[in-house]
Amino acid sequence: MASLSGGHPARPSSTASSSTINPNENERLSSSDGIDDDYKSRHIAIGEGHAGDIEEGDRLLEKGPGYQATRSPPQSRFGWAIFWIVVNTLATIGIVFTNKAIFSDPSLKLVQLTFAAFHFFMTWLLLFTLSRPRFAYFTPRRIALRDIIPLSVAMSLNVILPNLSLAFSSVTFYQVARILLTPTVATMDLILYRSMLPRNAILALIPACLGVGMVSYYDSLPTNDANVKSTSSLGVFFAFSGIFASSLYTVWIKSYQRKLKVSSMQLLFNQAPVSAFLLLYVIPFVDTFPTWTEVPTARWLMILMVR
Repeated sequence: MASLSGGHPARPSSTASSSTINPNENERLSSSDGIDDDYKSRHIAIGEGHAGDIEEGDRLLEKGPGYQATRSPPQSRFGWAIFWIVVNTLATIGIVFTNKAIFSDPSLKLVQLTFAAFHFFMTWLLLFTLSRPRFAYFTPRRIALRDIIPLSVAMSLNVILPNLSLAFSSVTFYQVARILLTPTVATMDLILYRSMLPRNAILALIPACLGVGMVSYYDSLPTNDANVKSTSSLGVFFAFSGIFASSLYTVWIKSYQRKLKVSSMQLLFNQAPVSAFLLLYVIPFVDTFPTWTEVPTARWLMILMVR
């Protein structure tokens, strides 16, 4: 009995045999698990990407079958720019000649401040309409009166002096003299804000200034021909005064917009009524009113067109 129990070695248990695994086999199993995990992660990623494609397709279907995510071509924007340049040019020409026809009437030549006040009131009325919630082109913003008065005075002079120039000068001289706005604005920018134009731009303004000087001299010479509309000395004075006022107004607009942090419409909405109100104090002492019933109907229509 002792020989039987001692002659045969005891067999290892199944638990011990299962816990003892070849190292190579363990490495093979771990690599297989890694492949499975990688496959699962890729499958999940592909599934998420496919879901994103489905969501994108659903969004396109919601926008309709005719929807195309395309940008407007540059040629279309260039065409619109040309269109509005032409419209602006024709409108400016029409306004100048209409104003000239109005102020050529002796009964309306000395009613400049009244016309300017009416113009400012109509401007404010239009902006007030555009600021209503139904249109909401801009949000009105209140500006302190002490901040807006200097700009309102410049705005009034910007309208009155050029109109007086047009009343006492020819249309040719009036339009050519307005070329001086660019060099005058550049000079004021340099003096007030130390902002200088490039050298080539300055050189390009020299012949423009010489041309204005030549037209001013020859257009103001007296003539015996009744068909030739020459410019009086008063017209030359009003023209250059108007250029100074318009240039100052242009420079101040940029400065006020930066300082007050407002848009151009918000600024004009505040300054237009103030300009009209300030002119009411001066109109009784400056303007010479005509007999309104004697003003032709055609003149009234012209006034309504340009105001």
